[in-house]
Amino acid sequence: MPMRRHARISTVAATALAVVATAEIALFAILTGADAQEWRTLIDGNVLTTAAIAVPFAAVGALVIRRDGRHVLGWIFVALGQLAATATLAAVWADRGLAPHGLAVALAAYLWLPALLLAIATLTIYYPDGRLPSARWKPVAVVAWSVVAAGAISQLFIAPGLETVDAAVRSPLTIEGFDPSLSLAVVVGLTLLAACCFLVGLARLIVRAVRSDREARAPLCWMIAAFSAMLIGGQL
Repeated sequence: MPMRRHARISTVAATALAVVATAEIALFAILTGADAQEWRTLIDGNVLTTAAIAVPFAAVGALVIRRDGRHVLGWIFVALGQLAATATLAAVWADRGLAPHGLAVALAAYLWLPALLLAIATLTIYYPDGRLPSARWKPVAVVAWSVVAAGAISQLFIAPGLETVDAAVRSPLTIEGFDPSLSLAVVVGLTLLAACCFLVGLARLIVRAVRSDREARAPLCWMIAAFSAMLIGGQL
């Protein structure tokens, strides 16, 4: 009975988050409207790319959680979808000057780094089963989740991108006068650590693909290509 209750709660929570992400992207499209110049600006700023992945990530994650409420990769997908949708909506919301403007500016600036680090650091180490391959992978998982946590926490202290935005809601923990070059170094360092976790997981998938039979190798090869493209795109 407790297991069934946990599964039901997990399914409801994941589905609700997927619905919220979809609603956020729908509102984003409504706010953007038919302004061709605005859409071009969003494409140049990668906002449209972020919007495009939000709903698929959230939906796939919810479907996975419906089958297995403890599937870590499913929850990662749901989280990525929600982060991407919120950041996308916040960016357009802030651009329109809608209230609460300061909160929208802050969310648009804060959420991109945790989302990026979560995607890079964790996806390959949990693919495809939603769990670590073995106990020997626990140190890699610790590093990956530490990088994600450090990225989220660092945003509260160094407030990247908010230095010149007076209207933004600032974290009370923000360190005033923080050296921008040091702030950039923190972001680059965390991204490189996340990339290391990604590459370790990718190497495991390549080895698994090589050792698998032809039928099992095909989907692994497709995902290896997709993960590689994601890493390259994320660094660009």
